[in-house]
Amino acid sequence: MLEFPGFRGEWVSTESWELHLSCLSLSTSGIRATETLYWNGGTTLSSTWENTNYVQLVNGVLVSTLTGPITSGTLAGATLTLITTLLPSELTACTEPGGLQEISGLSTWIFTGL
Repeated sequence: MLEFPGFRGEWVSTESWELHLSCLSLSTSGIRATETLYWNGGTTLSSTWENTNYVQLVNGVLVSTLTGPITSGTLAGATLTLITTLLPSELTACTEPGGLQEISGLSTWIFTGL
């Protein structure tokens, strides 16, 4: 639950992207994107988030950090940083026939400037 004066909401959508990357390019930093975040499961409250991806490999764990400003809509003016960790077991499909088809990991959402 995200709560501050004048706003109370949950982000209930599931993050899902279709990217055409190889296992080697998963560690590529500097990918820029613009996304729409929908709050409370509807389209009434939304935010536009411009972000850049930074990737690090830490003890075999791939750590992806997306960070950037919320440029319009609900929470405009705030900055969102999304940190996702991908365990080595998630990446084993890179060496299997058919390759990596899907990946998921634990995420931490940090809002500043609210």
